[in-house]
Amino acid sequence: TTTTTAFSSCNNLRWNQTGQIVAGTTQGTSANQLKNPSCLYIDNNNTLYICDHDNNRVQKWIQGAITGVTVAGSSTGTSGSTSTLLSFPIDLTFDDNGFMYVVDYNNNRVQRFAPNSTNGTTVAGVAGSHSNALTNLKKPTAIDIDNNSNIYILDMGNTRLVEWAQNATSGTLLISDNSLSNDYDILLVPNSSNEIYISDQGGHAIYLWTFGALSPSMTLQTVNDSHNTLNNQMGMVLDPYGNLYVADTGNNRVVMYCANSTVGVVVAEDNNSVPSLKKPVALAFDSDLNFNFYPAPIQLDGYTWPTVEHYFQAQKFVSNEMHFKNILGLATPREAFDYVRTYKSLRRSDWENVKDDIMFKACLAKFQQHPKLKELLLSTGDRTLIEHTKNDSYWGDGGDGTGRNQLGITLMKVRDYLNNHH
Repeated sequence: TTTTTAFSSCNNLRWNQTGQIVAGTTQGTSANQLKNPSCLYIDNNNTLYICDHDNNRVQKWIQGAITGVTVAGSSTGTSGSTSTLLSFPIDLTFDDNGFMYVVDYNNNRVQRFAPNSTNGTTVAGVAGSHSNALTNLKKPTAIDIDNNSNIYILDMGNTRLVEWAQNATSGTLLISDNSLSNDYDILLVPNSSNEIYISDQGGHAIYLWTFGALSPSMTLQTVNDSHNTLNNQMGMVLDPYGNLYVADTGNNRVVMYCANSTVGVVVAEDNNSVPSLKKPVALAFDSDLNFNFYPAPIQLDGYTWPTVEHYFQAQKFVSNEMHFKNILGLATPREAFDYVRTYKSLRRSDWENVKDDIMFKACLAKFQQHPKLKELLLSTGDRTLIEHTKNDSYWGDGGDGTGRNQLGITLMKVRDYLNNHH
């Protein structure tokens, strides 16, 4: 039996403050352009789906691509209410079978698209019609879906949250409150059958609601910063630890609320870098939770390391206390990586012989100490894990499958160890 101690990661999470542009250039309708995007979704292959709101389309961007592909709506930006057109798509999600659900704001409906099809089917609401009848929607703004393919819709124009069961012809009222008149996003609480986060843009607050309740059970509004409240915030996302991230649109920043905390901390903001963070509206996490740069602190060899990458790089200078501790104190894994490149000539002489074992030790500690990440890794079953990157032919696959994929091999060894040592 292996006993490990999990610890709170929230206060140790650190994010690189310099962003990267992964989709879009200037405003426009070309395949490499966007116009007021309103939502993000990232699948398990790190493919990005974007609600290109003012272009009346959904764009699919494969990781590393310089142009998007229209997968719903008109590629030229034409709006409409037919089965192949959209009018101001504002949110989307996917079910477990790969069907895409798009909130078609101006058409007062939700459209479902089968994989590889641009022909949508209306699964909630009626195009061209809006009322408070439970068969209709009025200016819907957000959607989420549960494991049974029941969809939850923020019906903003009717100040309510409704649930539509699969193949239903009308919705079920879950929450009705006048405070829902200027809300933007919703987020189901994992492992709960009746709780949901609602982003009240007009009220500058996030509410945790229980279905059927007359008022929210928790309010998130305070931020530990000089700008001490949210301001016209919009999208939300949860990480595996239950920490909530909020696109604080009016303050040009991202705020994180640690699980069970009602005071947020700023994790990314407009710092005049290029690209700058201006009016963020949506958030999503990619699948790099298994990646060494992911901010999951580990306790190993008597120290708390911000990431696996910090630990791994520091071991190159295990006999040089100054460099060892300098790496331990760096803010981001990228800084740790770059630091070692600067002093490459000073690293230990036996590094090539020990680096695989060190990586295994660090990765094992991460998954043992972070139950959510362990659950995610074990959920891959016996599938082959690949570190797909063209910039590394040792730890990755070289981008074309010819690389060694040593990190993928290491993660599969960790998975085997965890399966055999409970």
